[in-house]
Amino acid sequence: MTEQCAICGCPLHRIANSYAQASIAGRSYAIKHHYVARRFFGRPTNAQGELVEGIFSACPWKHERESAIFCYECREELLRNPVLLPEDVSQFAQLVKRRGLGEKQKTESRVPIAGRVVLLHEVISLGIATARKRDAILARKRAVRDLSPLLGGFAAIFLLVGFSPWYGAYSATENVAIEGWLFFLAGLLVCALAPAHPFRAAVQGTVGVFAGTAAGIVVHGIFDGSSERSFFPFEIAAHTGMSAPGFLLSALVWKTGSEPIFWNMSELREVVDARIAAALAKLLDSMRVDIETLKSKNTGNGSLGAARTIDGVLAICTNALYALAEAVVTQYDAVLGESLVISPFAVEKMVRAVPDQLRPLLEQCLAHVRREANLARMSNAAPDCIASLESKFDAISRDVALTLRASCSERNQSLARKLARPLLRLLESLVAALRPSTADGARRFPTSAGGVSENLTS
Repeated sequence: MTEQCAICGCPLHRIANSYAQASIAGRSYAIKHHYVARRFFGRPTNAQGELVEGIFSACPWKHERESAIFCYECREELLRNPVLLPEDVSQFAQLVKRRGLGEKQKTESRVPIAGRVVLLHEVISLGIATARKRDAILARKRAVRDLSPLLGGFAAIFLLVGFSPWYGAYSATENVAIEGWLFFLAGLLVCALAPAHPFRAAVQGTVGVFAGTAAGIVVHGIFDGSSERSFFPFEIAAHTGMSAPGFLLSALVWKTGSEPIFWNMSELREVVDARIAAALAKLLDSMRVDIETLKSKNTGNGSLGAARTIDGVLAICTNALYALAEAVVTQYDAVLGESLVISPFAVEKMVRAVPDQLRPLLEQCLAHVRREANLARMSNAAPDCIASLESKFDAISRDVALTLRASCSERNQSLARKLARPLLRLLESLVAALRPSTADGARRFPTSAGGVSENLTS
């Protein structure tokens, strides 16, 4: 069976000479990690087998010597490098002080550090438990939000039909037209609750109205036993038939305001992201080759060659950012070209996604610059190069945003002109048809305020 990381679940391997390599194989290398560090119990820490004084004589959690298999990333970069920000350290120090685990002066006793280890594990356990509870609450909220159109449609019509005997507001046929508009307004509210899937929300709302009408009729019959309910199938069909167009119209209106009409952006986005990812992979490979070629040319030229290498790396990275930005514009422009009508809301969604598409390449560029500066022992040059790349990144993101907005405006104006031309031709034809003729034998209209031509056709 293929081993899997105990945290992220990725497939693990033990390929020789791949440990800690900057590759997928190196990042997924299998490593054993003890839940409780061996050094806490006085285990040897070097090749000579020298024992160190243990912090614990016995494991407080009863997990001594137990271990699991992790990938290199989770073990070396996640578990061994927990992130503690200044405010975290300050608050943990306050906990240490309150628990009496601080030390004004180091002594032979290892009890305080043992207490701090236990306290840190307690903090981590409480944090994980809190995060799980929060995620469970969010999952329940998402489930309720996903079902809110169905529940809303059911509740609205159920209250209207089922409890109408108490306020006499129900009628089987008279208020159907009014209910259609009410369903349209309710549909807008439903779309607000489920903005990503307005048409699915419309279907759920219609199903809710169908079920709510049937349940409401039953309850209405219970509270108003004297009324005749012999035509309840017609009532169900009437309410459902009016709710469906209302919800559908609201979904169309909502979709018009959030993304292009009659186009599923989510499906196209997967294709676009895949193409951009392919372009990114090609650029990364090309960058590595170009940088290695540049370094080989400048090898042996001393500090001058190192400076040229850093400048060349900066230029290669900048060109790569421009190339990826061009690919992003090309793919997003294809989205605009496939849409019937372009909504500014949809364009702004694409604009907000541009930095996320460019950032992976920026991070690789920054890593190349730092690496080459460290190898050349010119660490003082790294901050300037990093600042230059980040400035280029911001400028390129703005340029892409302006290009997309301009393309949207141009396409919408072109569509408006195309739609206006037939209307203008039709208007000209109508004006020409209604314009009076001045040919011989035609009726002549007044030519002056003082008289009228008497020449009329016989």
